[in-house]
Amino acid sequence: MKRLILIFGIIFGYIMAYASSALSTAEFVEMLKSRADLVVVDCDRPQNYAQAHIKGAINIWQQDLFVGKPDGMLKSPEELAAYFGSKGIGENSPIVLYDDGSNKYTSRLYFVLKMLGAKDVKIFTKNMQEWSKFRVPLTSQPSSRPKTTFNLNLQPDVMIKLEEFKVKLQKGGFTLIDTRKPEEYAGNTDKSKGHLPGAINIDYREFLNKNNDFKTADELRAIPALAKLSSEDEVILYCNSGVLASVGYFALKEVLGLTKVKVLDGGYNYWALDENNPIEK
Repeated sequence: MKRLILIFGIIFGYIMAYASSALSTAEFVEMLKSRADLVVVDCDRPQNYAQAHIKGAINIWQQDLFVGKPDGMLKSPEELAAYFGSKGIGENSPIVLYDDGSNKYTSRLYFVLKMLGAKDVKIFTKNMQEWSKFRVPLTSQPSSRPKTTFNLNLQPDVMIKLEEFKVKLQKGGFTLIDTRKPEEYAGNTDKSKGHLPGAINIDYREFLNKNNDFKTADELRAIPALAKLSSEDEVILYCNSGVLASVGYFALKEVLGLTKVKVLDGGYNYWALDENNPIEK
């Protein structure tokens, strides 16, 4: 009996973790009707936002969060908090994110907001069939929100800086996952000479199903490299810049319920800037 209760508790925990951060179209439409304070963010490219977006949604494109070279390096936490405040987002705002349907850009923004201390962030997968069915209101008219203050509460358990990672790499005891495409992991592209020492490869697309929704916990457990991970195992993810690693972050943290998941700041691009940093093939 105790074993059954334990198993049910684990399954229920996984379901609740996933359900709390990923919305169905029906759930989103209900929130849209009932939450006047809801902040809907279109994370797609500005030109796509200009063509059509959910009525009332503001647009935040990931490149507005970057500081410069190498590609994908984030601005300082203070700058990011000020930016979100200027867009009308506070740390207590109820936020729903959607993008072009790939879940790459929602995941990136989700990761950044959680890192800064946002308390209520959910994602919503774009699916035009579903949107039509539930009559999600669309428009081409841009929206904005009154400026507010985003009070920074930096979460140290979300991202790992390069110097800290180097120390940890010497000690071991964690799983390092490269979420790029296999050819990048193998060093068979112009921009990639290989992968970081000890990394395994799980293409970010493996975290998603054919509709680009996140896979269920059971489906993720079917990936051999994830099958034996427990909630206490430490995992560090990277890609070239952080976008694809954020997909893995959401899957492992919010769907599987792993508690020790981090993304490497700057990813492969930052690592490869220093010729003294080893790269394996």
